[in-house]
Amino acid sequence: MNWWDNIYALTGTLPATDPWVPQLSWYQDIPGIQEKEVLDLTKSKPKLIILQDYVDSGLASYIPQKLYTYVMSNYHLKEKVDGLEILIPNK
Repeated sequence: MNWWDNIYALTGTLPATDPWVPQLSWYQDIPGIQEKEVLDLTKSKPKLIILQDYVDSGLASYIPQKLYTYVMSNYHLKEKVDGLEILIPNK
């Protein structure tokens, strides 16, 4: 969340949501997108989520509230690496 999507190509993985939607306000504010992402995350249950801190302004300041609320309710911090939070599912 809130980080570069090249992580998928670099790790040989696919996004947990289908279709993958960039976390940019003009995509995330399309009606139904965040609900679809939450549903996909509920079904696919990714083993980890990488989260970059949000900032006060610019593209990295937009927080998709429904998606963020789901992730923060169902995942917790395992460790922090170079400013990125590694979140894993709650037990």
